[in-house]
Parts: sequence; structure tokens; C-alpha cells
Amino acid sequence: MTPRSRVATRSIGLLAMFVALVAPAACTVNAPATRTSLVPLIPPDQLPITSLAATSTTAPSSDPNDPVIAALPEGDCVYADVLAGGEATFIVGDRLIGVSLDGATVRCLARLTLGQIGPIEWSPVANRAVLNATTVFDVTGMRASGFDPGTTRIEWQYPVGDGLIAPTPSDKTLVRRSAADGSQRSELTFLARTRLALSHPSGLALLAAGRAGDGSTGVYLADQAGQGVRPLLFTTDDRSLDEMVVDQSGRTAYVVSARGDSFALHRLSLADLSVVEVASSQTPVLQAIPGPSATSVAWKSGLCNSTTTTTWVFDDRVGTAATVGAGTPLEGVSVAPLGWLDAGRLAVTARPIGCDGPADIWIWNLLDGSATLLVKSVTNPALRLLQPQAAMPLVDPAVQPQLL
Repeated sequence: MTPRSRVATRSIGLLAMFVALVAPAACTVNAPATRTSLVPLIPPDQLPITSLAATSTTAPSSDPNDPVIAALPEGDCVYADVLAGGEATFIVGDRLIGVSLDGATVRCLARLTLGQIGPIEWSPVANRAVLNATTVFDVTGMRASGFDPGTTRIEWQYPVGDGLIAPTPSDKTLVRRSAADGSQRSELTFLARTRLALSHPSGLALLAAGRAGDGSTGVYLADQAGQGVRPLLFTTDDRSLDEMVVDQSGRTAYVVSARGDSFALHRLSLADLSVVEVASSQTPVLQAIPGPSATSVAWKSGLCNSTTTTTWVFDDRVGTAATVGAGTPLEGVSVAPLGWLDAGRLAVTARPIGCDGPADIWIWNLLDGSATLLVKSVTNPALRLLQPQAAMPLVDPAVQPQLL
């Protein structure tokens, strides 16, 4: 629970939203000087543990009309390996753009057809992407993924992204398609009904949410071939599991559940199967994204069709949740998490209202409360980052799963 839920194809942003274009011959441009809050990556063990995230900005935030990236390159679009430190990618017109996280490098990675324009998901080692569910893109070019347009439950297979897995629309089958050749299809089904499925970051196991053959519902674990099934969490029949994602350490799964008009985010330890409710809301909880440090996680809550959404972060330094963007230009707009850059910075999208259409990409700093505007009015934003291969925790066979 990307973290990893998918959204419907969004409207294409207009190039006119940018200030100007640079010289035609270049595929990269130099942006203005890096803003002060775009600091180097912060290892989790170097986070301060004695202070709260700022409730009002203590470091300067961006002017909402002055992005770090104000111009895009012209010229050819050519696949390139991920930038050191990662990059943000997005679509403008028919072009897939990559931007370094400090704003110093901008390049066009590919020109897209109409059918390829849609949500973007990069593989664990950031060397290929699935575009709009239908297309795999890498150094060899574009090819069919084998999945139908509109498929929203595709996940990359760890550790290197050599396959894609997704439940079929009927939920009766869990399938894998080769990233090299989408016509190569195999079946990994281990539940009677599979609502959600993902590959554990170790590459050694699969997790799935749904209904087992004995009629029980919940979260289940199996090996890469769908064998050796065991339950990790049970749910009542009136509770749905809407998102699921595993953190970078591989030790914790986050699950979003809904029952009636009540929504909750739960943290499930994969070693001892303990469950903690991180947050609950009377409006939908969406887009849970675990952070790189112990129990940090970001999520959004709200109604897309009528009000703005709010993004929250559980700050494991103090054990409480904080609103992303308080005291910055992000306050009062519709904010959604995009992904963690390190233990102190979270990339988010911002829109005047709702969840669809062109968005601005901001980087919010947990440590000083500031927000930096990276780029304005883009569609289908995504982060392209190298994902660490995690260890697979030993699940105690004597522990019984809890019931939600």
C-alpha cells in the first residue's frame, strides 16, 4: 500500500505552466541554487531524538510561485540510469521528465504515446518503470507489460524487479508477468480470493490480503512460488483491507482497513504478529508510505471529491503524528505523500483541492518544518529511488495471528 495504491489516469499538464524553456540542444539544465532545506540524505540513526517537528516553520519555505525547477529541457528524450541520490519523475505533455532531488539536473527520459501516459511505478533497483499498467520502459525501450489498462494493483517483484505481480480483476488468481517479456505469464495464487498482493523486500516471500480456502480473511504469507501459506492477521467479514505495504527493513507491514465509515492504519510486526493502530479516521485513509526509520510512516486522509486531503507523518522521535506542511504554503491545500527521500524529508504533491489533475511537487522537512517547491503543475509524479534489499524476519510459528 504503495506507499503503493494506484490512481486513475490523470489529466496531462500544460507546458505553459512553466516559465520558459532552455536552449534546444540540451537534455539537461542547471537549475537555480539549491534551497537550504534540500539537505544531504540523513541516515535514520542520525535523527535527533529530543525535539518535536516544528509547528510553524522555523526555516524559510518556498514562494508558491517560485519553484526550484522553472524550465524544462528541449531536444531528444533518452533513457538514462537513475541519478545519484534518486530523482523525481513526472509527465509534461508527452514527455517523461526526470529531476534530481536537489533540482540541479533536469532531463527528458522518453516520449510517450497516449496509451502510455498514466501512473508510473519504478522497479526496486530503479532501472525500469511500468507506465499506465500497460507498458514496461527501460534501457531496451518500450514493450507491453501484459496487463490491461486501468489495472491498479500491480507490484514489482523484489529484489531486482524482474517481474510484475497483480491479482486478476476477478480476484480469483494472482499472476506474475516477466518484466522482460509480458507474454510470459505464471500463476502464484495461494488464496481463494486475492484482494492485494506484494513481494516482500527480501525477495523471499509474498504477502497477500484476501480470503483463504477455509473461509478466513486477512493477511497471509507464502514463499515466492505461493507455497507454505500461513496467516499473519485475521479480519472480520465486515472489515476490508484496502492497502498493504512493507517497510524498507522488511520487518513491518502497514495495512489500511475500513469498516463502515471508519478507517484505520495498522502496523503489523512480521516477527511476532503484534498489531498497533497508528491512526483512525472517519474519512478514508490512503497512500501509506513507510519511512526509512523504525516506525515512521506517512499517510493521507480526507475526501477527494469534496474537500482537501491532509497528509500526516508519525514521528517516531516523539511517538505522535504531525500534520505535514503546517505553517508553510502547504497548509490549507490538498496534500498527498509521494515518498520519503531520507529519514528527514518527505516528497509530497499539492493541489488546490481534490486528488486528481496536475500537482506541484514539494519537499517537506520533518526536522525544521520547512517546505521547498521543486516543480509546478505536473502529472503522474513518482519517485525513482534505489530500494534496499531487506532481510526476511523469522515468523514465530507458535504465535497466533490477531483479529481486527
